[in-house]
Amino acid sequence: MITGEGAREDDEDELPLEDDDLLEHAEPPPPDDETTAHRALGAEPHHDDAPTGRLAERLQRVAPTRRKSEGASSPQAAELYDAVVVPEWITLFAAPLLAHVPAGFRGQILDASAGTGHLSLELLRRVDAAARVVAIEPDTALLDLLRRRTTGAAGGQIVARAETPSALSFGDEVFDLVVAAACPAIADKQVAGELRRVMAPGARLLVSTPLRGTFEEVLDMMAEVGARRGGELVSRVAELRARTPDAASLATSLRRLGLQPVDVKVLERRVVFRSVREIFAHPIIAHVALADWRAAAGFESGGEEVLAEVEQAFATYVPRGPVPLTVQLGIVEAGRG
Repeated sequence: MITGEGAREDDEDELPLEDDDLLEHAEPPPPDDETTAHRALGAEPHHDDAPTGRLAERLQRVAPTRRKSEGASSPQAAELYDAVVVPEWITLFAAPLLAHVPAGFRGQILDASAGTGHLSLELLRRVDAAARVVAIEPDTALLDLLRRRTTGAAGGQIVARAETPSALSFGDEVFDLVVAAACPAIADKQVAGELRRVMAPGARLLVSTPLRGTFEEVLDMMAEVGARRGGELVSRVAELRARTPDAASLATSLRRLGLQPVDVKVLERRVVFRSVREIFAHPIIAHVALADWRAAAGFESGGEEVLAEVEQAFATYVPRGPVPLTVQLGIVEAGRG
């Protein structure tokens, strides 16, 4: 077990991603001793030796899968999120949180980043029958899937609501446990402050989030391309890195908001893509990182060409798959103070 702020457990768990057609489930390969195979979907069929051209078209195709912070995704994008991002990304971030929830927990629970309900439903396997989970989700298309999944099946223990964590409608000090899986918004002072506000005295906050160093291999390649091209790409990549907190800076920020005690652990994981080409057109990347990569590349002024060059340079180093990318998985455990 990891202890102490910013402690790291170097773990070689790798999650291989497959590349079947959109919204078509594929049977996973049997897991071996070193990897955990999940059912997965890719953004488009391809071969490892396929050329890396037409990146702009592939980015356009995958762009609708990026989850919005407000409003609604399309029904297709919501289904794709549920079919791909949940089993291959959300479960990775939810599992460590579940391990921190004691069996038979009683009380009011807020799932502040519910998505389509994976963590909320898993919580019901651990908590007492008297516990109640309020699952909030601002994206109405994801919320519709969440409600369809939890109505009846959860025995009334899950209540789904359209809410954004930055402006909660709940009163003060109403939840005994607040959880959120794969929630980078915890670094936002407004969000963290709202979560603390609704925590009852003695309540706990359990949040997982990607930390600085996640997908570092791609950022390194972007910086290398920027050094060759000149211009602002190198500085934009540096700014992107700086905006993502590490364990120590995140813990300090949460303490300043009044949360005490605060412990941020780091688990190092790897997500494995079948090829470089798959990285830049996979729904997980679209959900987690593509918007930031596009901004760093300067998509308002020919950034498609920049990302295509990054992809080509990456393929020079790794001409054939698989390609593992690092994930620095932060686990926040905090009290209300």
